[in-house]
Amino acid sequence: MPEQQSEMILLIVQILTFIALTLYVIKTWQIASATEKSTKISEKTLLEMKESREQETDPYVTVSFDIPYGQFLILLAVKNIGKTIAEDIVITFEPELESSEGKEINDIPMIKDGISSLPPGGEIKTLFDSTVSYFNNENLPRTYQSTIKYKGGISDRYRTVAQSIDLSAYEGVSFVSEKGMRQLVKEIEKIQKSEDKISKSLKKIELNMAENFWIQNNELTVFDGEIQNDKEAMEKLKTKLKQFTHIWNIVFRKEKDNFLDPFITNFKKDIKVLGYQIIFLYSILSNSLDEEKSTVLEEIIKNLYLLSYKRFYIDGGKSANEFSEKGDTVIDMISEFNELTS
Repeated sequence: MPEQQSEMILLIVQILTFIALTLYVIKTWQIASATEKSTKISEKTLLEMKESREQETDPYVTVSFDIPYGQFLILLAVKNIGKTIAEDIVITFEPELESSEGKEINDIPMIKDGISSLPPGGEIKTLFDSTVSYFNNENLPRTYQSTIKYKGGISDRYRTVAQSIDLSAYEGVSFVSEKGMRQLVKEIEKIQKSEDKISKSLKKIELNMAENFWIQNNELTVFDGEIQNDKEAMEKLKTKLKQFTHIWNIVFRKEKDNFLDPFITNFKKDIKVLGYQIIFLYSILSNSLDEEKSTVLEEIIKNLYLLSYKRFYIDGGKSANEFSEKGDTVIDMISEFNELTS
């Protein structure tokens, strides 16, 4: 009996030992798992801290289209908005960049050969196209997918950024043309160049302006005291009409695809001044012209006025075409007036 009790006690002890060992193993596994999990969390935390540090100090290169407010220009801009220098920048586009002039834009060094380095906040811009020419061509892409590859920062590793650049958002956007510092400087330069002419006699200046120059101040009537009769007034009127015809056919038709400031602004100003001069001559001839001639001349004056105040929008060339058609209408009416007065 005592032997059986001893065996029973031994069995119980072994069972308890097994249970204790099992619990120990389980607890040890739990501790090991917790340690492994803690290690992974620590590694992840360290990785996030490293990535966060790199983001704070890494370069970040972007590419975009820029249309300066009040201008008919499309610029292609590459900028480093990061905190350190970006190096070995290579940019590719899908599809290839294409302007109204073709695909020559892809041959410029910043696209073809890349950019060796770009400091923090550094930006490189190049003229891409004019809004009128680009948006007036429905076959040109409105969206490009760009891939930017560069290196720099703490790790000095290469990074690849995919970016979509969209021009369609600019279509139909209107603006008011503004004059900035560049125009101010040009005006000051004009004043400086004019100083040596001040000493000339007023009569000589008056005659030169009447025969050779377009007046910049519509309050001046350079014909006062010079027009002796209706015949002379008609000759001067035809000269002014011919002046508009020449400037429209020779200058505007060669430049109208650009519609860039200051060309278009100065061109409208000249039309406005020419219109005032024609109105002045018409006031002299009004009593000697019959109804048909007066009607045609009044239409010419009205359309010159509309041309001088025409506003342009980023509308795919619609407003530019309206301006061109209005000018062609004036040319046709000038031809009609010349036939009536020949």
